[in-house]
Amino acid sequence: MCCGEKRWSKERRANRGMEGLCMSPDGRTLVGTMQSMMYVPSKALATNKTLTRIVTFDTVTGQTKQFLYKQEGGASDSVCDITALSNNEFLVIERDGNFGSQGGIKKVYRINLSNATDVNGADITDVDGMKVNGKALEQCSWDEITNAGIKAVTKTLAVDLVAKLGYEHDKFEGIVYLGNNKLAVFNDDDFGVVDDGNGNPKAKILPKTGKVDKGTMYVVDIQ
Repeated sequence: MCCGEKRWSKERRANRGMEGLCMSPDGRTLVGTMQSMMYVPSKALATNKTLTRIVTFDTVTGQTKQFLYKQEGGASDSVCDITALSNNEFLVIERDGNFGSQGGIKKVYRINLSNATDVNGADITDVDGMKVNGKALEQCSWDEITNAGIKAVTKTLAVDLVAKLGYEHDKFEGIVYLGNNKLAVFNDDDFGVVDDGNGNPKAKILPKTGKVDKGTMYVVDIQ
């Protein structure tokens, strides 16, 4: 367990931990994405609902770094997977919990860590991490963060799956870069079963097709 992860073991939301993990092509750095905003310093005080974090771990030195990532949605959205393009450039998933035909967000962004600010903080025993104006980063607006000289990772849209494919699934959770700007994407079908609201299983039906959801791979061109 890295120092940053240990520091925030209490503030991490249930079932909203490190959802994506990959290795840099040089084999030196593990890169992980926190799925959503964390409750730092508490659920009530964490007001920046689009702020989540990317954590890197140097397998040679043991050094941990953290970078801020700005989600397009909000606290209920998920950064579900990450895959490397180079030692500093990556592809990440952003999605919400809606089906594609119900206005769901199913996007892949191309991000770069090169110019982002390491917000790990000098004192790893500080449970709230780096602060701005005496506040944890999750308490700060993006304007406050920017005015403090902190840069989030840069990001550009690589593909919108709903616009590109008419993507229908809700839980878009896996990506593999195939080269030549082609990306394989995968959905988590929950075994085609969901809770009916009363603790009983029922079939997970895709509203657009009326069919039971199933694990499907798509190959899509990205920008």
